[in-house]
Order: sequence, then structure tokens, then C-alpha cells
Amino acid sequence: MGCGLAQVFRFRAGDSAVGDTDRSDPAAAGIAKLDPSWLSGRELQQWQALTVVGGPLYANAVGAIVTQGLSCSAAAIELGLVPLLSMQRTRVIGIALGLALHYAFAASMLISTFSVQMALYLMLFWPRWTRA
Repeated sequence: MGCGLAQVFRFRAGDSAVGDTDRSDPAAAGIAKLDPSWLSGRELQQWQALTVVGGPLYANAVGAIVTQGLSCSAAAIELGLVPLLSMQRTRVIGIALGLALHYAFAASMLISTFSVQMALYLMLFWPRWTRA
């Protein structure tokens, strides 16, 4: 799954993280990142070459764990958010992890308001609001 210019524009518009994934499914972003091109770090390298990702936070993360580690970490976190948010005992941990992930996205990617939208979405999982 290459990262052509059309995919970059779709990514910047918040349509998908990788390829043609439907963002309305909470697990879709994590499942899409199970693609070999994402897990190998090639997608992030291509995005970096197109200046979609960058900045000091991204540079420090890449320097510490290289693009493959960063790609695998993002996939693991996004896949882990689904069970963390679905269980009441771990929901606050999932919210904190999701907020940290989307803060990192906002600080290192050109994604407009997507991270703010996701932060607001995560607040819907706050335990006090989900009690019946």
C-alpha cells in the first residue's frame, strides 16, 4: 500500500490513517496499520519525505526508536485502545493513552483538526458520563 500524493491529501483531510480505511470503526485505524508497509516503517518514511510528518517531537521519537518502532507502537496503541475503552476498569487508562497518542499526532503531523476531534470523542468514554 504505497503512499501517493492522493493518499496524502486524503490523510490530511482525516479520511484515513492508512489506505482506504473507514474511520467510523474504532478499530479500523489499528487494523489498517497491520499492513506490512506500515509495520516496516516505510509509510512513515514516505510521509516524512513528503513533509506530512516532522517536527521536534517526531524527530526525537524517530531518533529513539526508529520509524519501524514508531509505526509498530502506533499500531499497538491504536489496537489496544479498543479493549481499554470497552472495559470500565481500564477506561481512564485508555482515555489517557488515546489523548497522548493524538497529542503526538497533532504535534508531528499535518492533520488539521483530527486530533482535537478525537480528543472530544475520547471524552465520551469518560466513566462518569457512561454510567446508566
